[in-house]
Amino acid sequence: MKIEELLTKSYTPISHFNVASIIKGKNGLAYGVNVENHSMKDGICAEGAALSNYFANGYKKEDIEEIIVINNSDIVATPCFLCRQYISDLVDENVVVRCFDKNKNEEKYLVKDLCVHPFKESNYGGVDAWWIKKYIRKRYILFI
Repeated sequence: MKIEELLTKSYTPISHFNVASIIKGKNGLAYGVNVENHSMKDGICAEGAALSNYFANGYKKEDIEEIIVINNSDIVATPCFLCRQYISDLVDENVVVRCFDKNKNEEKYLVKDLCVHPFKESNYGGVDAWWIKKYIRKRYILFI
């Protein structure tokens, strides 16, 4: 599927700001579009949807070659900050993120340049993360 066709599949009845994303990996492609709801905060971003689709297909993090993002405006928009964090957690820092506007104007970034100060384990106040994992496991045991 071409990314322009994928862009038409976004569900954006409020903002009408359609975004589509394709994750290219060594073993295949994964697709995602943004989906809005009236709370806006709980919508689904195209990049997150594509990454979820990528991993659901059994593909591996180390096989991601590039991320492509397009929107239906005249502005080349980069991923939102939540998506930048998501990408920095799930994608190698040297992977290229290609961003396009509706006219196919392009800007390229490395993951490490999009999210220069991601939240990582080292941000837990210098405390080993074992206690966080233990708490999460204990609290959400039904989901593990």
